[in-house]
Formats: sequence, C-alpha cells, structure tokens
Amino acid sequence: MKFIIRFLIVISCVNFIWLVSAQEPNLEKIPQGWLGKDGKALQEKPWQKSNGSLGVMQMLTTKPEEFLANWDKSTKGVHIELAKQVSKGAPIVSFLLFTGCKVDEKNNCKLGLAYKVVAPSGKLYHASDMMEAWIDKPAPPKGTLQLSVNYLVPCVTLFA
Repeated sequence: MKFIIRFLIVISCVNFIWLVSAQEPNLEKIPQGWLGKDGKALQEKPWQKSNGSLGVMQMLTTKPEEFLANWDKSTKGVHIELAKQVSKGAPIVSFLLFTGCKVDEKNNCKLGLAYKVVAPSGKLYHASDMMEAWIDKPAPPKGTLQLSVNYLVPCVTLFA
C-alpha cells in the first residue's frame, strides 16, 4: 500500500511550528522570507511558510543519506529528491530549511522547532518537545538556505 505524500502534508500529518519571539514587532514593513527570482513574495504553501523576514520550508524524503550528501556539496544549488510516495512501513524524513532568521547582538539566531504527527483522521500520534533548529549559531548569509540541526524520522506504519 502506498501513501501519497502530498495528501499527508495537506491533511496535516506532519506539521511544524517555530519560535518567532525574536522577530521584529512591525512585520508589515519587513520583506517576506520567500522571494521569487523577480524579488516578489512567493505565495505560501502548506510546506513553505514565512513570518516577516523568516522563511521556513519542510522537505520530506525517503532518501535522507542522499539528501544530506547533496546538501554538503559546495555548489551554487542543491539537488533535493522529494518523496512523492512512500510504502507502508517505510521511513520518511522531514527536514526543515530556513532563511532570514532575526539575529541577536552577537549576530546569532535563536530558532526552535516542534513537530506534530497527526493522522488524516485528526488523531495525534506524536508531539515533540521544542528542539533546536538553529540556536546560538551565526546567522546564515542573507539570501541563503540553512538546514536545521534537528529533523524528524516518522514511519508510515503510524498512519495505518
């Protein structure tokens, strides 16, 4: 049996939240976190959100080793093979990418994340504690993506 990942995301099987307490209070004057090549704000999607200058993107893959190997290559871009389907019982990894975190006086970010794993029926299978996405680390250069230090490895058997 195969599950379509898009269905899992749209039905909120994997949700994420992030700390935005360090964000500027006047959000309407701040450029959006996700901008197109033309410099205009991109429309949000269930897996791609922004709050002021902060942009967060969730990536689901069944090939985490390949994802991390490609991420570590020194290139202008990175090839990311996203999961389109996953078999029952197979692992799937949720990575979190971000851009534009607000910095403190030391030019460090304080960004946390928490995951909720929810079945299409609405039943909560798992809720993580707040964990580090990027805390007390130098802010990534403007306009670049950063991979969070923590990620989630649920197994589709949870949704059976």
